[in-house]
Amino acid sequence: MSKADKTTTSSASTSKKGRINLQSVVIALLYALILIANLVFTVGVAIESRYGPGYCLFYVENVRIGDNNMSTFLPFSGMCNTVIYMASAGFVLLLLIAIPRFLYARKAATPSAAIQVILAVLSTVTAIYSLVAVSIAQAGIKQTCDGFMAYTNTLGVNANCAAIFAAGFNTAADPNTRVVKNYSGLMSSISCGWVVFAAWTLLALYEWFKYRIVLRK
Repeated sequence: MSKADKTTTSSASTSKKGRINLQSVVIALLYALILIANLVFTVGVAIESRYGPGYCLFYVENVRIGDNNMSTFLPFSGMCNTVIYMASAGFVLLLLIAIPRFLYARKAATPSAAIQVILAVLSTVTAIYSLVAVSIAQAGIKQTCDGFMAYTNTLGVNANCAAIFAAGFNTAADPNTRVVKNYSGLMSSISCGWVVFAAWTLLALYEWFKYRIVLRK
């Protein structure tokens, strides 16, 4: 091999390593984004959607005037806990996918076709899983706010959902204590859930792209 050939080969190898390193950095940033956004989503829903002895502000029903002439509703949906459990499981799925990917990146090795398709399928399933979790939360708070708005309209009161959350909620066991919730904080948390879904979708597309490359080799 001539000196010129060696130089060309070396340059190509350096360029390939640069692309691999750049890909690793981008993937690491996506994993970090998922970790942070999913943490905000999980904690935000846990804090702002629940109160009292297991009361949930998703999918509330039968908003009305109660027997004591006070506004009341049925806050007994189990969907708050469902979303929290699903979001928490997202951390486990993140580890299952991120650890193998970083091990291969550290060794500068290419996964086999079998490993690569597993990573692609897991990423796709996790993207769908995160979509289900955030959709439950989004639909739950929408039903709640629609119920609150319809109720306040019958009373001739022009109050939005944020104002109702800020006014607070009480329980039958302790009617004199009002628990204030942050509607904007809850919606911001749900927005982070959509960020998690978007990031997993990008990662799934990347893993399937890498699978196609592996099959060509």
